Amino acid sequence: MVVTANSTLGQWAHECLGNMGHLVAVPSALDALRALETLLIHGVVFDADVGDMRVDQFYRWIRRQLGPDHPPVLLLSGSSTEGLPEEVLARTHRVGLARRPLDCSDVRRKIEMLLGSASVAVSEDVTPGGIALDPSRFVVSGEKGAVTLTPTEFHLLQYLMERPGVIVGAEELLEKVWGFEHGAGRRDLVRAHIRNLRAKIGSVTQRQEVIRTLPGRGYQLAV
Repeated sequence: MVVTANSTLGQWAHECLGNMGHLVAVPSALDALRALETLLIHGVVFDADVGDMRVDQFYRWIRRQLGPDHPPVLLLSGSSTEGLPEEVLARTHRVGLARRPLDCSDVRRKIEMLLGSASVAVSEDVTPGGIALDPSRFVVSGEKGAVTLTPTEFHLLQYLMERPGVIVGAEELLEKVWGFEHGAGRRDLVRAHIRNLRAKIGSVTQRQEVIRTLPGRGYQLAV
């Protein structure tokens, strides 16, 4: 997905990146956030001069809503990359920076590096709890079929599946999955997503209590 309000830059992106896969172009950061909630996006090229949102705001939304394994983001330098928080550029396997004047081969190389690093970081299908998680399609499956998860549901279930039998507190999930600072975020946000996950998991498996709630302690993926 390419995020830019500059028609010339948008045309350049189509010419430069069009053969790398299906390209979705949106004119604003808000349009990008809506697309990320509904579409499976493998990477984002974000024009820092898009105008309706600063780079740090866009990044923090992605990290909070999609979790630490959010799609890679390549920032195209602009006025709002000045003084960019170190936490953004420090995440080298998820965030990159291309400076103007843009060079097509350089941008393509950086995108390929980000996508390659991200694919290594995503775990393969795992099956604790009698279910399987497909990271490439955000799909959970069981003996009764398969169902697509939202990005947040996916990252929440993935986090629990990587820790089968371990009790994980709501505060930890708010920090690790949503990206909130310690002590921030609401527990009812976790409860709502756990409830939705249970409903979807229940539609694909006959197994009861795949995700257990331990009052006052947290949540546990059954093994």
